[in-house]
Amino acid sequence: MSRLTSHLQNGVRSLAQLKDVEQLSPRVWRVMGQNAGTYTLQGTCTYLVGTGKKRLLIDAGDAHTSKDYIAQLESAFKQAGGVTGLDGIIVTHWHHDHLGGVRGLQERFGPGIPVYKHIPEVEEPPLGNGEMAITAYQSYPKEGFTHLADGDTIRTEGASLRALYAPGHANDMCVLVLEEEEGVSMFTSDNVLGEGTGIIVNLPDYLASLRKMRGVNPHRLYPGHGHDVTDGAVLIDEYIAHRMKRVIEVQNALNKYPGKLLNLEQITNEVYGANLPKELFPPAMFNVKMALDVLKAEGKCEEGEDMQWKGKL
Repeated sequence: MSRLTSHLQNGVRSLAQLKDVEQLSPRVWRVMGQNAGTYTLQGTCTYLVGTGKKRLLIDAGDAHTSKDYIAQLESAFKQAGGVTGLDGIIVTHWHHDHLGGVRGLQERFGPGIPVYKHIPEVEEPPLGNGEMAITAYQSYPKEGFTHLADGDTIRTEGASLRALYAPGHANDMCVLVLEEEEGVSMFTSDNVLGEGTGIIVNLPDYLASLRKMRGVNPHRLYPGHGHDVTDGAVLIDEYIAHRMKRVIEVQNALNKYPGKLLNLEQITNEVYGANLPKELFPPAMFNVKMALDVLKAEGKCEEGEDMQWKGKL
């Protein structure tokens, strides 16, 4: 069984137990966001990074659990040797379980704390009922952020965090490389989780981001949800293979009918089979459409009129 699905047993999800506050390395403490749920697993993993009296915080948890989260963060301050405040907050992407707690943090620790986030040219629209159900700047105003560009480095005592722009889960996603740790560590946010896989909105971008992350050859991963990982490059390879498996299945479905245009419903039936439960058909079609986007970008299929596709052998 793949470790990407091992947390699901007979339709029941089993997740590792994570402490509210835990030191993971001399430079990294994990503080749980107190917002466990269907989409957030054990809750958002936020990270206190550095070795000095003031440190950097990666992600901020959710607005509705901010009070409980701040109590855990203050506990982390004490356990980490008397941390007195924050040099800055780095928000990996705009989803409310990573951004929502920023206001509460500034109210508690100071309104002048800088907040870093990549500012994309186009704001993503809300999608569904989960972590993407609000627009990007409902939680925090755009003008309140300091733009975090690809390659920028944010420093604090004992740690420097280099941003890699890595969209696909969100169009503003940045992962962060901590090079002071042996073997290179990476804060992967929702691009690579400690358990299972996340939601993807743009598969071509996401695959490119995974390959970019893999190019750093990280040893340790600190995900936005789930436990930390000590064979990071191997797990990223597994993520790429997992996503490419569906792309190959869609390509095979098209090539089964050479020269014939197929619509999205027909391709989905070919890939998933006619017995797929009705309620799972819409997300299955979404997955197929993303795979078609990859094939089209690679020149392996072409799109005709009325949302139809055919393979290119």
